[in-house]
Amino acid sequence: MIFILAVIITIAALFVWRRAARQVKQNNAALRSVASGSLVAMFLAGIFAIIQCFTQIPAGHVGVIDFFGIVSERTLPAGINLVNPLARVIKFSIQTKEHKETMEVLSREGLTIGLEISALYRLDPDSAARVYKTVAGGDYETIILIPQFRSISRAVTASFQASALYSTERDRLGMAIQEELARTVAPRGVIIETTPLRNVALPVQLTEAIEQKQ
Repeated sequence: MIFILAVIITIAALFVWRRAARQVKQNNAALRSVASGSLVAMFLAGIFAIIQCFTQIPAGHVGVIDFFGIVSERTLPAGINLVNPLARVIKFSIQTKEHKETMEVLSREGLTIGLEISALYRLDPDSAARVYKTVAGGDYETIILIPQFRSISRAVTASFQASALYSTERDRLGMAIQEELARTVAPRGVIIETTPLRNVALPVQLTEAIEQKQ
């Protein structure tokens, strides 16, 4: 809409300038002032209209073009891009982000385990347009990633024995969560880089029993 307004102002200023320019021979100071003012307005509005034909995408982002509900599958890379001035450009970050979770989960034996885990993820740039069209507000973290991360973390941990998580099985638990989460969210355009385990808190009684046994 800003582009249309700038074009209208440019055309109106051009009309006023031409009309005043024809009558300026009468040596009328007022007409000269009108002609000069309209010329300046036409120049500024024209420059502003041209600027609207370009958009700047920040580093680590891509742009999705929405032309009155028609979304282009081609995303705009970082930098200066020439675009339809009537289209809207929605910018999505493709930088790596971290989401942390602290939750209580159950082991295979039904014991409660405290789990501190992170997910390092990023948006697939080739899927940005699809995410914009299919995810409300483009908020794929809240709608897709976080619920799946919590659900999969609980489901995968339930297949491990609590005693095994005391030592070597921790790494395997993290890898299992990463693989299952990546498989689930990849079709929705989310890339999972890793899911590092920060801490696994076993029940105190179990920890003491394992230490005594060792």
